[in-house]
Amino acid sequence: MSKIVVIGDIILDEYLEGNATRLAPEGAFPIVNIVDKYDRVGGAGNVALNCHSFGAAVTLFVHTDPDDTVYSRIRSLLPDNRFVVKHISSGRTIPVKTRIVSHGKIISRYDNEITSYISSNECREVIQEIRAIRPDAVIVSDYAKGVVSQDLLDQLVTLSKTVGYKLFIDPKPSNRHLLNYCGAYLLTPNIYEARLLIPRSLDNSSPAELVVRLKNELELEVGLITLGEKGIIAIDRDDTYIYTSAHPVEVYDVTGAGDTVIAYLATSISSGSSLKDAVESANYYAGLSVKHFGTYNPSNLVINSKNDSTKLVSRERLIDLLAGVREQGSSVVMTNGCFDVLHQGHLHFLKECSQLGDYLVIAINSDNSIRRLKGNERPFFDSGHRKALLAELAYVDYIVEFEEDTPRELIELVRPDVLVKGSEYTPEKIVGAELANEVRTIELVEGYSSTRIIDRIKCILSRAYSNAQ
Repeated sequence: MSKIVVIGDIILDEYLEGNATRLAPEGAFPIVNIVDKYDRVGGAGNVALNCHSFGAAVTLFVHTDPDDTVYSRIRSLLPDNRFVVKHISSGRTIPVKTRIVSHGKIISRYDNEITSYISSNECREVIQEIRAIRPDAVIVSDYAKGVVSQDLLDQLVTLSKTVGYKLFIDPKPSNRHLLNYCGAYLLTPNIYEARLLIPRSLDNSSPAELVVRLKNELELEVGLITLGEKGIIAIDRDDTYIYTSAHPVEVYDVTGAGDTVIAYLATSISSGSSLKDAVESANYYAGLSVKHFGTYNPSNLVINSKNDSTKLVSRERLIDLLAGVREQGSSVVMTNGCFDVLHQGHLHFLKECSQLGDYLVIAINSDNSIRRLKGNERPFFDSGHRKALLAELAYVDYIVEFEEDTPRELIELVRPDVLVKGSEYTPEKIVGAELANEVRTIELVEGYSSTRIIDRIKCILSRAYSNAQ
């Protein structure tokens, strides 16, 4: 489980919802009869909630006193488990953005905020706390409300080199607030913000040109720009481009989409995911976010409906995800196999497996593992192909590869509620049976096996070759 620190501007998003059926006599504006009132956590708080939803242990620095009346409303919306709040004692209050909503649309907003910058003493206090926590990642969520200062940024960059965490920054550049974000692991600006961050950049510069300059001129390990409905573009430390287009969705509200992106990137990368996988999945979750009204925190249940690429996980990431699954009281079903030539028998077996619990995990043999078990002519398809096909199945949740001859080590890590194999196995011959709460076998569809299908293909090819002679 990755440890993530979030610091930045926390915002209370207040919603007043009602019906507007007439205009005011004193002017051309609607009269709204308020029927509901609710709060959401915005800014750095929303980033922290997203990180928590993605399975991280979170420490959130709050720029107000514990007895602040606005903070008390926010605290009621924060979880207790895997979530620590640390206060930067300052006497400042949290900004409140009040939105008036009628018929599902925001018709007006008014803000109540005072911008006051973090002091040098408060900055030292934060740095000491982070040094003691030794997180895997630190996220700076800058909304230009005063918490993020140049002094704080400089010290966070310096500390990242000694403690070893990755520094992720969601910048807020403007003519009035243009900080030096140099030295971070990555930033998450949109295209407009990227142009403000890069001196002498032209409005007609392409995203590919801008992301290279962003990485080089700000001395980042990774260059990244969010492109809204066009997706995300990134360039890694080896100058390899990564581009993922946005999934077509009906955009309802873009509030908090950037929070979701940086939260997933930090949680995923600090847990060992590749940059490519993290970018693709962050893009997917941003698409989920804009389909919802207000700030949106994908729960672990929503993670189950992710895109195909996020089903492919490392064993470390799998353990983190399953910890969140079990916190909900959900059960884990596990099976394993080569799945070399996917066929109807596999589909029947896996669908039956999925009905034995809430989450289905497939442990799949690596190419080398299959060669040792079945000979050098196998696998027929490499692991990338096999995993991609399994990821297309809606009833499969996570796929993890193992190099060993058996999945015993992986089963010991997962400790599934239900371990499943085909009916050709007796319980005493199932590897890792003693590590599961329950062992089940499922009747196979007669006449289907990868080996039999491959032998038939070989036979057909052999006849065709003979006839050609």
